[in-house]
Amino acid sequence: MWHDVTGCFVTKRLCFVFATLTAIPVALLGQEKSQAPAAPPTNPITASERGFYSFVSNAALGAAQKMPEENYSFKPTPDVRSFGQLVGHVADASYAFCSQAGGEANPSKDIERTKTSKADLVAALKDAVAYCNNAFDGMTDAKGSQMVKFMNFDLAKLTLFSINTAHTDEHYGNMVTYLRLKGIVPPTSENPPAQKPK
Repeated sequence: MWHDVTGCFVTKRLCFVFATLTAIPVALLGQEKSQAPAAPPTNPITASERGFYSFVSNAALGAAQKMPEENYSFKPTPDVRSFGQLVGHVADASYAFCSQAGGEANPSKDIERTKTSKADLVAALKDAVAYCNNAFDGMTDAKGSQMVKFMNFDLAKLTLFSINTAHTDEHYGNMVTYLRLKGIVPPTSENPPAQKPK
């Protein structure tokens, strides 16, 4: 009797283990299918450029918003731009690069020289970023390969977008230094938001 009970128990346990081990590969196979890579975008180069620009421009906007109004005239040394001038310079350059890439006349100039208040400069930078995003909307990889003249160079239109991203990132680095000198944590150094449990 005892042998029958233990034999039944052992058999059931082995059956359970076997069933579990068989189910694991099936579950993993299902996960692999659900995690299959998405189809590449129609214009992968343009999409990649736009994605990186979105990250960099949001960081620059975040820095402009974090710096208090009273520090917009701050210069670490007399021979460099003030924080506000940096914001205006990034906005000016964004209009210049993105209008050239889009084949349009530059719609806004001299922001760095004409605006000084935080509100005006943040608004100008937001508008410049929106302008560049709009230029990306009309861009494709094929259009982006068309050549244009820029400062005596023959460049592909998508290269102008890339230069604008690099330029924005370069001056975001300056903004980070200015923020740190004022004891402010820059946007890209903040703790990321906690992920929701799955």
